Amino acid sequence: MLRDTLAALQQLPEAAVRLKKNLPKRAHPILAELELTARKSLLPGEAYNMAPGCDPQIG
Repeated sequence: MLRDTLAALQQLPEAAVRLKKNLPKRAHPILAELELTARKSLLPGEAYNMAPGCDPQIG
């Protein structure tokens, strides 16, 4: 599972470039704004909330 997760994470930058390349130019500013909004709302303490058996409070 770890191997698959790491492999998927390595593919993200290339996938993001492909996604942006396939979007119409008028969507780029909107996407950039949405990305900033989403990144600002992320809380490190909530990173593992949906991962079974992973509680950052326990370690």
